[in-house]
Amino acid sequence: MGCSNDMERSPWICHICDYKSDETESNTCDLCYRVTCSLHLRPASILNPENGLYETAAVCISCAADNARKEKL
Repeated sequence: MGCSNDMERSPWICHICDYKSDETESNTCDLCYRVTCSLHLRPASILNPENGLYETAAVCISCAADNARKEKL
């Protein structure tokens, strides 16, 4: 049997828009850890409760909306 250095393509589905692909690389939200396409992932400043500092994270639009609602309260 031959050994191949090619990585196996694994299909994924965006949890926001149900986009499916095995050609492109998937991304994950730093808050909910669900697979998201690049169109629905944005950099955001998120408060770290342990040290009280804001940190940059890749956040899906669903978590970004939830985070914005929490900060308004």
